[in-house]
Amino acid sequence: MRANMMVALPPESPRRSFISLEKRTWCYVQAPRTFDMAPCACGNDKTQWSEYKKHLWCNTCKIDFIPEYNGIFDGPIPVKAAQMMGISFTRIIIETGEVIPFSVEALEYNREVIEAWNEFLTEKPKEDDGI
Repeated sequence: MRANMMVALPPESPRRSFISLEKRTWCYVQAPRTFDMAPCACGNDKTQWSEYKKHLWCNTCKIDFIPEYNGIFDGPIPVKAAQMMGISFTRIIIETGEVIPFSVEALEYNREVIEAWNEFLTEKPKEDDGI
């Protein structure tokens, strides 16, 4: 691993205030390891999406870091093959919690699918009829 590829500043670091980090507005529903993204330098591969773009969060070290490699995002993504492997590009809007499913057929975030999905998520459960 090349040390210059890693940026890891704890929240209390005085140097952190000199770096302008852009906040993430959405993230994928699945964890970074699903996309084969690089683990933290400490070896923790159960990282999460950081609140900052281009960063991941290591709960072991309590740092935001830039991964050494971005897994499947480093090259062309065969989305239909990824779907067969259980990889989903469904996003969640951080501020609202809205889930935005990705349409593999259309290769886009389809508004009709989004509306149907959000309707499903907000649907009230039907009363159990005892069957």
